[in-house]
Amino acid sequence: MQTLRKVLSVGALVALVVGVALFATRDTNQLPVQVHYLFGQAEAPLWQLVGGAFLGGGVAGWLLSVLPWTRARLSARRQRKRAERLETELHQLRNLPLSQDESAAAPPLAEGGTGPSGSG
Repeated sequence: MQTLRKVLSVGALVALVVGVALFATRDTNQLPVQVHYLFGQAEAPLWQLVGGAFLGGGVAGWLLSVLPWTRARLSARRQRKRAERLETELHQLRNLPLSQDESAAAPPLAEGGTGPSGSG
């Protein structure tokens, strides 16, 4: 399955390179084209302008998809660390002794100082 995926990926890459080369070498796409945009104007061969627009759109799309992905990864990392801290705390709480010492478990002395037996 991975071999087929690699073959298809290489085939798609080769097809893309051949398509771009054919588009760039065509005579009609070598002619200069003037483009007016927000900050001015540019004049370049059509294939360069189309390629630049394609590349710019790809970079913008990549950035728009990477930023939320990075945010989600950082949030997952934060939550994983929090869960680890809580698991450590739970483990420490489970290891606490169930009962205290006999001396600590005895009720405090009454005001008369007679102790728990009531004699004296």
